[in-house]
Amino acid sequence: MLKLNNLKIGTRLNIILSSTIIVIMVILGIYMTQTMRDKILNDTDIRMTEQVEDLSKFITVQLELNQEQVNSDLKVAHQYFYSLGEIDIKEETTTYNAINQNNKRTKKVNLPTWEINGKKIQGNTQIVDKIQDLTGHTVTIFQKINGGYLRIATNVRKENGKRATGTFIPNSSPVIQTIEKGQTFRGRAFVVNDWYLTAYEPIRIDGSISGILYVGVKEKDLEQIKQIFHSKTYFESGYPFMVDDQGTFIIHPTSEGENHSNAVFFKQLKNSNSNQGKTKYMWEGRQKFQYFKHLDAINSYVSVSIYEEELMVIIQKTRNALIIAIVLGVLIFGLINYLLSRTISKAMQQGVEFANKIAEGDLNVKLDIHQKDEVGQLSDALNKMIAKLRKITQTIIQEADNIASASNEVSNNSQQIAQGASEQASSVEEVSSSMEQMSANIQQNNDNAKQTEQISNEASSGIEEVSKKSEEAAIASKEISEKIDIINEIARQTNILALNAAVEAARAGEHGKGFAVVAAEVRKLAERSQVAADEIVNLTQNSRELAVTTGERMKAMLPNLERTTSLVSEINAASTEQSGGAEQINRAVQQLNDVTQQNASSSEELATSAEELSSQAQVMKEAISFFKVDEYAENKKSE
Repeated sequence: MLKLNNLKIGTRLNIILSSTIIVIMVILGIYMTQTMRDKILNDTDIRMTEQVEDLSKFITVQLELNQEQVNSDLKVAHQYFYSLGEIDIKEETTTYNAINQNNKRTKKVNLPTWEINGKKIQGNTQIVDKIQDLTGHTVTIFQKINGGYLRIATNVRKENGKRATGTFIPNSSPVIQTIEKGQTFRGRAFVVNDWYLTAYEPIRIDGSISGILYVGVKEKDLEQIKQIFHSKTYFESGYPFMVDDQGTFIIHPTSEGENHSNAVFFKQLKNSNSNQGKTKYMWEGRQKFQYFKHLDAINSYVSVSIYEEELMVIIQKTRNALIIAIVLGVLIFGLINYLLSRTISKAMQQGVEFANKIAEGDLNVKLDIHQKDEVGQLSDALNKMIAKLRKITQTIIQEADNIASASNEVSNNSQQIAQGASEQASSVEEVSSSMEQMSANIQQNNDNAKQTEQISNEASSGIEEVSKKSEEAAIASKEISEKIDIINEIARQTNILALNAAVEAARAGEHGKGFAVVAAEVRKLAERSQVAADEIVNLTQNSRELAVTTGERMKAMLPNLERTTSLVSEINAASTEQSGGAEQINRAVQQLNDVTQQNASSSEELATSAEELSSQAQVMKEAISFFKVDEYAENKKSE
């Protein structure tokens, strides 16, 4: 980098700018190439995915149309079959080695012979072939056996090309489960050795389900679809194909019918975690992309494959065009840069001389460049700057004196402010102390009011309790008085009884003397009991009157006591508010004290800063004296 700085600015500009533009153009080219490549790949992904979707939809539609045709052909088969007449069941039997179409197990069965119009149905190919001529689809007549339904007449073929007569559908099949319910089965079903689009309806004899009439077409009998596939070409040699879940090509330009279950592309399809996607693999020594979708309806993959090298041709052409454009751009830019750098370097040389004179302190220098471009504008601006600097330098010298004088005055005033702030702070501290004492007194009053309120509440509760007890005592005294009246009445009756006893004792003579003595003693006790009862009645009456009087006086005291409690509560609330107000005043005084202290500190700092400013103004005057402004000073004098 040091060697580069030693070069002239024009050469350095050429090197730096040329290198920069080369790097930028290369990076831009790489970015554009990569962006174009990504766009082409993305567009290809979209287009190929759409092709796979379109082919899949077309196949699905064809399957639906084929199924609809099969459903329609079942009606044709039904009409023809039953137009031949009714089925007669004969006593003679026909023996079959029945083969389970799923597991290939065999068993011997004997079936009653079926005839229609005197013709045996078992093994009769004329009926099924006639229906096939009418519909174009395979036809089968089934007869019910133990464990399923047996094909007794069919044109469905085995792998060896022979008719599949003697094979049967087991009861575990969804087809049989539907038929046993008396319903018609329509849809995809396994037939002998392949998947078909089918329609099955039950054959009833005397109201019982005894057989099945079938019409169907191979699910992968897709001649029209093959034509569509073979007509498709992507880029130069890309093509679509279809392969089943066992790896056999159903549709392929060159390998149709071949099994490639061990091929990399097929393993990628099987190992894919989704029913749709994209993979990359080698095919015949060339790299390929494939876009696929699995069709559950036919257990097959629809795929579109293209060669990577054909896709990259577009990218290579784009890259080559960008390289040519970059080289031309760099050459043109280098030429323009060279011409511009020469013009700039010449003006820069004059600018260097101009700057050196200013560095020496000569503010009378002038830059002499006569151009209308940015360099000329820069020259004019520098000349204006120098003229402005000359004026500013003189102004700075004058203002430095003013600043020094003003700073001295500020320093004196600041000291006076600091002294006043200190006195104010002392006064505020005294006020703060008084407010703290007042706040403490208010708090003491508040606490006393709370205690008084509590005592008043307790006294009120006690008086209410005494009033209630007095009422209860009055009631109890009344009850006691009533009980004593009863005792008094008993004593009176006892006295009368004793008197009667004495009279009877006197009549008895000598025999009644002892009884008379007892009667006299009883009468005396009754008289004494009556006297005591009367005294208790009087005492109880007095107690009851006293209890009533006490209760009434207590009730009379309650309103005054409640008023006293209310007043104490109001005093307590007022004391609380006074305490809060005093606390706020105390905080405000404290804040005022802090502000006063800050003012005092700031005033002292201001005084110190003013002194420092005065010192710096003197230093500035000494520094500005470096510049030469004699010509400017003479112009000022002439004015």
